[in-house]
Amino acid sequence: MTATERGILRRCFPRKPLSGITAVTIRTTIALAAALAILGTAPALATTKPSDTVMLTAKKKKHVVRHRYAPAPRGQIACGPAGCHRIPPNCRIQGTLLDWRGNPTGIDDVRCR
Repeated sequence: MTATERGILRRCFPRKPLSGITAVTIRTTIALAAALAILGTAPALATTKPSDTVMLTAKKKKHVVRHRYAPAPRGQIACGPAGCHRIPPNCRIQGTLLDWRGNPTGIDDVRCR
């Protein structure tokens, strides 16, 4: 650290804090006194005659009923020659139908009770 850097640091960061009355403490004191004076007179200014008062009431909140709808039944989906559709709950998919060579056709074999 050079001598110049030490001098800059000493000027920017003195070892002793500043003491005494400064402009900042005077401004703060004046602002605080003004705020207390205004707050002290506010109740006296706010007093009104009973005939001047108006009663305000809030409108009652309307009760909103939200319905919970039953979810759609989750059945299985089977694909047939006409497309893919949901099958009834009492039906099950046994497997995929095969062609005459044993290759899968993509059509599900559905068996119902």
